[in-house]
Amino acid sequence: MRHLPLLAVLAPGVLHAQPAQQPDTIRVGHPSVAHALAAGVDSTDTYFVAPSGERRLGVVYEERVVPVSGGFLVVQRNARPDGRLLSLDSVAVDGRTLATRWHSDLTPRGSRRVTFANGRMAGTATDSAGTVTPVDLPAPSDAIDYSLGSRLVPHLPLREGYVATLALHDVTRGPQWTTVRVLGREDVAVKGATVSAWKVALEYGTFSATQWIDPTAKRMLRTQVERGTTRMVAERR
Repeated sequence: MRHLPLLAVLAPGVLHAQPAQQPDTIRVGHPSVAHALAAGVDSTDTYFVAPSGERRLGVVYEERVVPVSGGFLVVQRNARPDGRLLSLDSVAVDGRTLATRWHSDLTPRGSRRVTFANGRMAGTATDSAGTVTPVDLPAPSDAIDYSLGSRLVPHLPLREGYVATLALHDVTRGPQWTTVRVLGREDVAVKGATVSAWKVALEYGTFSATQWIDPTAKRMLRTQVERGTTRMVAERR
């Protein structure tokens, strides 16, 4: 059963009487990030969904979080069901603030390794032909690594009508902003059990997603993405 606000049936005067919530801006050091990471391994299966509703497993995602001195190393692997690597990212962050120390990535198109200091990222990028190019670019010191964005969402102070903006930085695309908006509560069937989850809309600029969050375990249960005619559903194992 859905538990969404009945705004559509309210009179305009009532709607104007509701105080608008100011978006919460999530940056490095925000109180919500302190417990976003913990040692362990998580796996997520992403399915491509046909117009008929048929699902086909397309990507297997594994995230491993390892404690290191004063922080965490997060290793994220995306692969096809047959094991072919799509991407491999390793990110070292401060354990309390999530400030990025260094980030390396590997895809069939090449690799990159950069370190972060004094508002810049510096290192090298290597293309598929083996050509190495120096990297030295501005990088906001208060932005959180883009690859950790969805990891943060379950740890935000989610509530009816809550809105937040994630200040993120991608090692190839630069500064990125993601809007998080809580739509309400919705029952989700997971492994034979029903969870009253927060239903959250995520706006990435070029596409949007819907995510269902377990409010007790503080973890993603399901994510749905629609881009044009492509529909994908990711479910945590």
